[in-house]
Amino acid sequence: MQLKHGNYSFGANRAAVTTDTAYVRSQTGRRLREVRGMTVKAFIQADTQAALQTEEEACRAALRKEYQDLLFLRNDGTATPGSLSNRTSISGVVIVDGPSFGESMTPEWVRVRTVRFRAEAQYVIPGTEDLVIEFRESEGRQGNGGPKRLWRTPIFGSSIRQETTEETMISYVVSGRAVRHTGGHYVPTPKYGTEFLVNEAEAVQYELPEPLGQGLVNYVTTWNYRYEVFGQFLIGQTRFPRM
Repeated sequence: MQLKHGNYSFGANRAAVTTDTAYVRSQTGRRLREVRGMTVKAFIQADTQAALQTEEEACRAALRKEYQDLLFLRNDGTATPGSLSNRTSISGVVIVDGPSFGESMTPEWVRVRTVRFRAEAQYVIPGTEDLVIEFRESEGRQGNGGPKRLWRTPIFGSSIRQETTEETMISYVVSGRAVRHTGGHYVPTPKYGTEFLVNEAEAVQYELPEPLGQGLVNYVTTWNYRYEVFGQFLIGQTRFPRM
């Protein structure tokens, strides 16, 4: 078995590797991305202190390079399942802890140095690219559409409540927020159509997605539709996206 980071290879059978997996989940608990980790304890060795120092510097330089494959190879050269491929990772392979170096000395006075580090990479679970991972919508209403009545106070006599209009305006505000995983912004549908919509041009806003290593995630859309109608109630239904 041999560990390889980018173009740098540790000696054969000179690395102990532990792998683990966690998940990034949506608002509904659905798995979105797999977070794979690899914890490494490896050994570099040389016949002299000077040669060992040169080897350590080469190892440090290799591990400073971001977005490299970290492969734990079998004797036939094939990668084990816990290997971290950079090409297929949305985040890229990143060293998140270390490297740290420790020194020891064998009975034969050959210098050996221990190196420890941890790498992680995130992988999008197929089929989740277009999922809306967070969604909420709320609605406010003002007015009831009924007649408008005002009190009129004459100079002489008692005040009189008088109907001034048969119908009044009902105002609706429908606000919401949606976050799509990696497949671009969610485009909302106006709950009550566009006939009574008064702010169609500026109702929807799209935020820049979040960078994640070498990829982008969490495309945020917000909306704030305003409707005005006289003498009637609007009837509509929230269209829930695929989550």
